[in-house]
Amino acid sequence: MLRRFADLPFLVALLALAVGSLAVLALYLHLGAAALLYDRPGWLALSGVVVLGWLGRVWGLTLGQRMPGDPIVFALRDPASLTAGACVLVLLVLAAAG
Repeated sequence: MLRRFADLPFLVALLALAVGSLAVLALYLHLGAAALLYDRPGWLALSGVVVLGWLGRVWGLTLGQRMPGDPIVFALRDPASLTAGACVLVLLVLAAAG
C-alpha cells in the first residue's frame, strides 16, 4: 500500500522505466533487428500493447490503494495478470512460428 503517496516519486520513476522499455521494444521492431530472429515480428508489437494495458491496470490499482501487498504475489495470483502473461507468451510463439 502507498504510505500517503510517499512512494509516489518511486512509482513515477518505475512507470517511466516501463514506458522506456516499451519505447526500446518499438525501436527494436522499427529498426528491423527483430526480423533477424523472428519470422513474424509484427506480433511482438501486440505484446507491447498487452504489457502497457497490464501496467495501466496495476498503476491504477496502486494509486487507488487497492494493491493488496506484494505486487509480485499479486501478479502471480491475479487472473487478469495471468491472462496478460499468457497472451504475451502466445504472441511470442506466433512471432517465432514460421
